[in-house]
Amino acid sequence: MRKEAEGFSLSLSDQQRAAISHRGSPLILTGATGTGKTTVLIEAALSRIAAGQSPDSILLLTYGRERASEMRDAIVTRSEKTAFEPLARTFHSLAFSILKMKAKGDPDPILLSGPEQESYIRELLQGDIEDGFKEWPEDLHKALTTNGFARELRDLILRASERGIDADELAALGKQEGEKYWQAAAAFWKRYVNSMVMREFSAQDAKLRIDPSELVSRASIHLRNNPDLLDQLRNRFTTIMVDEFQESDPAQRELLALLAGNDVIICADADSAVGRFRGADPDGLAAALDPYRAKEVVLTNVYRNAKAVFAVGHEYVQGFRGSPVTRKRYEANENQGFVGVHRFRSGAEEAAFIAHQFRSAHLRQ
Repeated sequence: MRKEAEGFSLSLSDQQRAAISHRGSPLILTGATGTGKTTVLIEAALSRIAAGQSPDSILLLTYGRERASEMRDAIVTRSEKTAFEPLARTFHSLAFSILKMKAKGDPDPILLSGPEQESYIRELLQGDIEDGFKEWPEDLHKALTTNGFARELRDLILRASERGIDADELAALGKQEGEKYWQAAAAFWKRYVNSMVMREFSAQDAKLRIDPSELVSRASIHLRNNPDLLDQLRNRFTTIMVDEFQESDPAQRELLALLAGNDVIICADADSAVGRFRGADPDGLAAALDPYRAKEVVLTNVYRNAKAVFAVGHEYVQGFRGSPVTRKRYEANENQGFVGVHRFRSGAEEAAFIAHQFRSAHLRQ
């Protein structure tokens, strides 16, 4: 038992202590859901701050603003030192802050929201229709007027950009893979990019308008084009920690590779990836981790679930493909718990049952 701050104590496993005390070389921390990977990152940050390191030299990257806020609060409330920069951020927040570090003569960046981007795509599609449906296949003509098609088109551009694929490469992939709509989408993407450039040049306020699909990749390009800015960030963030790395896409991994030094901790579990719909690439996780394999620590004790719930989950993941080390896990929770099976006639009935369980737990327990 170790006392970190007045009124707070935490029991850590030997595996967790080894990860927290590690210094001087990259560390990969793997473990199933509930093994305490995020706890290790928080404790590792606090350990460095307690040893005299400036909080502003520590950068924690995660996926989702709520998680970033939770990690910041967990560190700030237990540390007496003041941080002038956000300790935990999302990759997109970091990328936007990098683009705001302008080189001489660069315009101010403005990030387009998702609805703004969809609205602009719909405007361009309407122009395609007025021009005789441009290069779109006939069986898509009726779809071009729908909001759903604009949303799907935006999603395709997002996913391609996150993988470093441009319009020409998308067209070539469409031909190679037999995806008959990709070549038309690639031609539209070119028109979209050219139109965005025209808007930037014609804007009186000289703002750089960035759509979300290219935010992270543009940040990497900005740093490569401005090595002084890159050196400034490398010197500032001497410690970088990444939570849920399995949720990252190739563009985010490239940005991390540019910034990371010797003191980097990366948490990952390929079995728990849930973000494929927004570009996560768990299949490429092993290769993405290769540059950081100086030391690896595997967390095997699961603290989150009761024994009965753990048993169900443990049996289920044994049927997954491959055999990552995170499949080796042990229940560390003393609570036996229970698992129930219920059948419902509709989604509404299921939702009502779940809501009742939460209300009951809140009121009675």
